[in-house]
Amino acid sequence: MTFVNAVLNLNLLLRSTAVVLAHQTCQQYQYICVVVVVVVNGCARFYVVICVDKKCTVFA
Repeated sequence: MTFVNAVLNLNLLLRSTAVVLAHQTCQQYQYICVVVVVVVNGCARFYVVICVDKKCTVFA
């Protein structure tokens, strides 16, 4: 596995973890907006999570 693949896999893992956490948060709160910031290789990725009626929408 190359370093680039490792970084991409890490980013995917972080993203899926962020989504899972967001879904769990949405189960507890009806209306909430969460901004998840994932930094990989100095590049910040923003994931905006909006929960409405315990349904989770993720904007990447």
